[in-house]
Amino acid sequence: MIRHYPKKHLLAALLLGGTVTALALTDPAAKTVEQPGESLRKQITLIAPTSSSESTVQPGIVKVSTASIQTAPAKPSESLQVFLPKADIEPAPLPQPNWKEVTVKAGDTVSALFQRAGLSAREAYRVSSVDKKRELYKIKPGETFRILASDGVLTKLEYQKSRLEKLVFDATQSPITVKREMRTPEVRLAQASGVIEASLFSAGAKAGLSDRQIMNMAGIFGHVIDLVYDLRQGDHFHVVYEELYLDGEKFDEGKIIATEFVNQGERFSAFRYTDTQGAVGYYDQDGVSMRKAFLLAPLNYSRISSGFNLRRKHPVLNKIRAHKGTDYAAPTGTPVYAAGNGRVSFAGVKGGYGKTVIINHPGNVQTRYAHLNRIRVKAGTRVTQGKTIGTVGSTGLATGPHLHYEFILNGVHRNPRTILAKLPKAVSLAKSEVAPFKAHIQPKLALLEKLRKTELAQLETASN
Repeated sequence: MIRHYPKKHLLAALLLGGTVTALALTDPAAKTVEQPGESLRKQITLIAPTSSSESTVQPGIVKVSTASIQTAPAKPSESLQVFLPKADIEPAPLPQPNWKEVTVKAGDTVSALFQRAGLSAREAYRVSSVDKKRELYKIKPGETFRILASDGVLTKLEYQKSRLEKLVFDATQSPITVKREMRTPEVRLAQASGVIEASLFSAGAKAGLSDRQIMNMAGIFGHVIDLVYDLRQGDHFHVVYEELYLDGEKFDEGKIIATEFVNQGERFSAFRYTDTQGAVGYYDQDGVSMRKAFLLAPLNYSRISSGFNLRRKHPVLNKIRAHKGTDYAAPTGTPVYAAGNGRVSFAGVKGGYGKTVIINHPGNVQTRYAHLNRIRVKAGTRVTQGKTIGTVGSTGLATGPHLHYEFILNGVHRNPRTILAKLPKAVSLAKSEVAPFKAHIQPKLALLEKLRKTELAQLETASN
């Protein structure tokens, strides 16, 4: 683009940068005069760089080419023709902030991280003092900190707690501000089916499920199926669950949203649902909770080493003594869970029972857990179903590691394996929740039906 400027604006034109070439105004019809001393008027043309070779000229530097100066007769009026610099010429890039990234190691503190970043303990304290939830005191190995500082003074701190959560401390303001940033992952549905050959874990792994999802499925059905004692070869399951993606990459698994287990020909279905009060649970197709008031078994066990038997011969005392509970064989250290909600009435050593926990539950029910290796609760505390109350051991009169579990109803010992099947389930959905629940599970039912048909087709293909 060419613009005309009065001569007095030449300085302004020069400030635009580029290459300056001094040329004479030339009349094509006139002859060139080359005699010295003749009155001359010259035209100054400011030309923006047009090639990569010319682009090396720095803004503000004037380059004059005298080779192209020509002389011509003066004209009564003249103006300056200026080629402005090209609009796409970018200014010199600004210096980028010098962030330092440090990764949390075992035993690290915020002070140690700051020290590795070249900052003092005073700066670490200045940040920690505004951490009202004390999250900087709970850092874990593998987490990352990005630190921006100037002359040993913190400017900003980014604490990456997970792929989804980040805390940003801004020290450019007083007091320091803290902001929590959350990313929302993309949720995709995945599905798997499996057939029991030896155990739920081996079948789940063969179907491509992670250990965590197998445990989640066991937790859902653990109230209605004893997944060790009641399993049979040929039992099968379907499961629909979430997978979480960030930037197109899978980084974690989500919740099971629908699952089905066929045990000895009986079909059990479960659907995840959040009611209008925000409570989350798994319910069967009719809106009945999968959760019973008591667990069928208060641990993940290997086998039942001794059942409820009032005429059993004691393996240590070698005489007939009623066995008023069920013995679950499991490795030492296996977690033992509270079978239901209640209050711990005893936690300590009790004769031949060894280390023992006794829990009183609503409905005049008491449960006892004996031969523990460690006790994790105290007498008088309230516990909820599934809370770890101890670990399997062999204290007291025991020939090997196992849990001796007793169930007492109205002061009478009952067989846990038969009485639990007769106890009512936990609170199910209210009538007002049934209609929205039915609408919620319709697409999940369709997914499970699709999995059933796929399985049937595979079986028919295999038989042919």
